[in-house]
Amino acid sequence: MLCMETNSIHSEEERPSPPQHETINWQLIEAIRQLSLPEKNKRAFAAADFALRQKRLILAEEHPDWTADEVMQTVRRLVYGVSVPT
Repeated sequence: MLCMETNSIHSEEERPSPPQHETINWQLIEAIRQLSLPEKNKRAFAAADFALRQKRLILAEEHPDWTADEVMQTVRRLVYGVSVPT
């Protein structure tokens, strides 16, 4: 059988298990829908800021030889998908 993810052929015994999907939390979705646009933006920016801070701490620990600029360049690329020129 052709595996669409890896584009390889697997026998019945080797076939990877189907991907696990999280259940949809409809209560959370409804709560988010009821937020004002400014509140949604506030929460989104707070989440992005949290991700930046956490990833910066992790990378700085994993790569003590990197400069602060190297760490932040990599953090921005990983969190936002872009790198800001220095």
